[in-house]
Amino acid sequence: MANARNSVPDASQRLLMQESGRATDVWYSFFQRVGRFIADLQSTQSSLSDNKAAKEQSFAEVILIEAAQDKDYDFVGLQLNGTITSVITKTSSGTCTVTVKINGVELSGSANSASTTKETQQHDADSGQNQITDEDELTVTISSNSSALDVSIAIRGTKTLD
Repeated sequence: MANARNSVPDASQRLLMQESGRATDVWYSFFQRVGRFIADLQSTQSSLSDNKAAKEQSFAEVILIEAAQDKDYDFVGLQLNGTITSVITKTSSGTCTVTVKINGVELSGSANSASTTKETQQHDADSGQNQITDEDELTVTISSNSSALDVSIAIRGTKTLD
C-alpha cells in the first residue's frame, strides 16, 4: 500500500479546475495568498523608498594635541569627505591660535583663538577651499602658543550622499 503523502495524483483528476471550470478552493486560496504577498512586497518597497537616509549628512573629526607647540601637525588618512563648515577649539589651560588647512591652503574664514573657553569659527560651506576628500592632507597649525595644553579641535562638516 502506497503512502498517501508520496502517492502520485491520478492524471485523470483535474487538479486546478473543477468540472464546472471554477478553480479548486485550494488553488483559489493559494493564488489569493500570492496576491497578498505581492501587494505586501510593493508596500514594503514603497516604505523603504520613503525611509532613505538624508542626502546631506554631517561628519566630525576630533583631534587632541596634548602639549601644543608652535608648528604644523599633519594628518593623513582621515575619512573626511565633504565640506568643512566649522572648527571648534578649547584648551585645558593656556592659549594658542589654531589654523586648519587642506593641502596647505587655509580654510576660508578666521583661525580659532583656542583657550579654556570653547570657541567656534564657522567656515563658508560654498567655498571651494573648504572641500576635503579622504585623499587630502589636513594640517593643523598651532601658533602664538602660550603654554597651551590639551588642545581639543573638533572639525565639523557636511557631505552629500550619491
